[in-house]
Amino acid sequence: MSTAFILGDFLSNLAFGAFIGALSASAFHPGWGMLPAMLIGMIAGMALAFVWSTVVGIWLGAHESHMPTMLTGMCAGMCISMIAAMESLAVGRGAQLGAAVGLACLLFTYAMNALLRGKQKLRSVG
Repeated sequence: MSTAFILGDFLSNLAFGAFIGALSASAFHPGWGMLPAMLIGMIAGMALAFVWSTVVGIWLGAHESHMPTMLTGMCAGMCISMIAAMESLAVGRGAQLGAAVGLACLLFTYAMNALLRGKQKLRSVG
């Protein structure tokens, strides 16, 4: 996997996590119950991740972008929605938390891939 693809995955996951976090922070508030907020946030995150990974997959590869993006959508949608249902959450803070979730999901995906496939050699672009 080349460094351009790794950088693309990194930026894509951070941007998508921030998007889902901001969306969840603006859609949910303490009047919501935690369980409905979590379920709706998870489903919405996964649905939007499907669209995002399809578009981003054109440039980064469908398989490589799909798994981390779907995991980010699910986890950020669940976590940020539950936090927003417990306390008032600003949209900017939701975006920060979503980006952190996106980074964690990407690192988890890369770690599991490395564990399953073994060491991979980085190729330079160009």
